[in-house]
Amino acid sequence: MKLTHIIGLTMAAMTMIAAPVLAQSEPPAATSTPTQMPKNSRQSIAPATDSPPVLTLVEFDRDSEAYMLALEIVQISAPKERLIPLYSKEFPPAMEATFLAEPEFAALDREYPGFAKHVASRFSSFLIERLSANYDFFLDGMAIDFANGLTVPELREYRAFLGTSLGQSLLEFGFNELKIDKDIFAQATLQDDDALWDQTITLDRRKAGRYVSKLTAEEIDQLLAFVESPLFRKVQRINAASFEGTSSATMEQMLDDASVERVMEDAVEEFFAMEI
Repeated sequence: MKLTHIIGLTMAAMTMIAAPVLAQSEPPAATSTPTQMPKNSRQSIAPATDSPPVLTLVEFDRDSEAYMLALEIVQISAPKERLIPLYSKEFPPAMEATFLAEPEFAALDREYPGFAKHVASRFSSFLIERLSANYDFFLDGMAIDFANGLTVPELREYRAFLGTSLGQSLLEFGFNELKIDKDIFAQATLQDDDALWDQTITLDRRKAGRYVSKLTAEEIDQLLAFVESPLFRKVQRINAASFEGTSSATMEQMLDDASVERVMEDAVEEFFAMEI
C-alpha cells in the first residue's frame, strides 16, 4: 500500500485548485508554524511504538535556504494538528473497504460480521500512531523533494502564495472538506494503480463551487495567474514524483513489514477472543 499517496495528495491538494476556477469543481490544504528538523546531515529518530524501526534521515543540507523554504511550505500545507484528526476519521472506513475487496477477507467477514471493521480500526490506529510519532520525519522527506525540485526563487514564490489570504483560505477549505473515497482507495491499494491514486482525494463539488463563487474578481485573477504559471506545473510534477521520492522512502521505514504483520495478527486474535 502506498500510504505516501494519501499523505502526499493532501499536501498536493493545492494542485487541485485549478478545477474549481476553470470547471467549478475542486480545491484544498492550511496553516501552521514551522518547526525545524535537526540540521545535521544525518540523524536517527526512534518512533514511540512497540519494537520500532530506527528511522534515518537522508543526507541533505538542512541549513540551506532551499530546505528552510521547502520545510515551511510542507508544514503550512500539511500541518499535523489538522491532518492527524482528518486521517483518524478517514482511514478506518477506507481500510475496511480495502480489506473487504479481498475475497478471502470478505468471506471471513460474512461468516463473522464485524471482522473487517475491527481489523481495519486496529490497523488504522497503528498507521496513525506511526505517522503521528514521526510526522516531522515525514515532512522532512517531503521538504527535501521540494528543495530538490524547485529553485530558491520558485520556493519563495510558492511560499509567498501560500501566505496570501487566498492561499490560506484555499488551504482551510481543503482541510474542512477533504475526503478519502474509500472505494477508489481500495482499488488503488489492491491494484497499486497510480492513476487511481490521483482520484483518491475528493471534495464535494457543490461546496467547492460555492467557495469559488465567493472569491473576488481579484482573487480569481490571482488564482488563475498561479495555476497557469510554470511554477504550478512544476509543483504538480514534484507532488507526483514525491510518491517515489524521499517522502515515500521515509514512509516505508515507518511501516516496516514486521510491525505491520504483528498488528494484523494481534487484531485478528483480539477479534476472535471477543467472539469466544
